[in-house]
Amino acid sequence: MNTIGIIEDDRAVVPQIKLVLAEYLKKKGGAVAYKEYFIADGKDEQNEILREVLGDIEEGLIHTLFVDYKLNTVNLSVEGSEIIKTIREELSEFPMVILTNVVEDGKKSKATDADKVYHKEVFLNPDDENSEKMVENVFLNMDRYCQLRAGLEVERDRILQKMNERSAEEKSSMDQISELIRVETELQKFTPTHLMPVERIFPVQEYQEVLGILREYRELLKTDEEEQV
Repeated sequence: MNTIGIIEDDRAVVPQIKLVLAEYLKKKGGAVAYKEYFIADGKDEQNEILREVLGDIEEGLIHTLFVDYKLNTVNLSVEGSEIIKTIREELSEFPMVILTNVVEDGKKSKATDADKVYHKEVFLNPDDENSEKMVENVFLNMDRYCQLRAGLEVERDRILQKMNERSAEEKSSMDQISELIRVETELQKFTPTHLMPVERIFPVQEYQEVLGILREYRELLKTDEEEQV
């Protein structure tokens, strides 16, 4: 079962989000679980939640995320787009949605996709046909993310298995190494990877050769990201 994360400062809104999603699932079938994250007060709390969210994504504990555009605490007003920006910088393919009553402000942020910024009042009204379209997009994007991530993880594990089956005298082919790096580089768009398997499995005599390729891939990835900005 997939799990939807919700970052919301107003606890009364969370049941409304769940109700709208539940109404859609009644018609279409299926079920989801939820995990709630609440901003309490201060930057430290915000950073703690970000660490928790990224950890949950890595462990496969959440599969999409709702974020309120304005997260108000006692002494702090945090734009949800800041949280989106931080996660987006690490995981460009993870699906997220911003709910706001000021849609145009939310769309101005470079960290958000304009089509993932939804008017809160409309979204929370299950009788509005636009709400159903928004909810449908949420589930489509979540299913796409899960399928693509799972496919990359299967491909990575297949390559690793082949490499682990080689005899002690054999070295992994450069084609295998390059393919593993390609898959893991793509997987980094979907889930945090603090230490890639390719960096763990090679003995010292092979690692220097692999490291050169790894650096080239990371430089190419960094260049692509800079050009996109």
